[in-house]
Amino acid sequence: MASRVRAIAAAAFLGNLAITLYLATALAVQYHLPWSTTLRRLLQWDASNALGGAAYHGGWSSALLGVAMDLVVSAVWAALYLALLTTQRVRLLANPWLGGVLLGVIVMPVMRYLVVPIGHAQRTPDSVGTLIDLLIAHTLFFGVPVAATLLAMTRARART
Repeated sequence: MASRVRAIAAAAFLGNLAITLYLATALAVQYHLPWSTTLRRLLQWDASNALGGAAYHGGWSSALLGVAMDLVVSAVWAALYLALLTTQRVRLLANPWLGGVLLGVIVMPVMRYLVVPIGHAQRTPDSVGTLIDLLIAHTLFFGVPVAATLLAMTRARART
């Protein structure tokens, strides 16, 4: 049980770190606006799903709440993936690239169209560019690191 929790925590951390860095870079390139390119602002957006607009006035404390929220959500997705991976019914998940892309293709629309609208975060309009960017972020920079981490840790555990 402890090794499963460690695997989920590691996968959530790495997936969350990778997607956050990707999205911060994408914002910098896409908008060229100082306020939208800061990591703090991006993390405050995450916190705004719970706090609304007040998150942008909370400084680093609201940004850290955004990190915590991201880690919890990432851990839930990692736990779901690990549960599927360990059932041995879904062989596709044993390949971190295919399984990770599949995870991202599922995570992106669920987060964008189900989870975020429940909260208070402001959504950007759907455009082809935005959707492609979010799909790249969720597949290559979230799904693949999560899948690769979980696969490596479960294989290592199986060898011991």
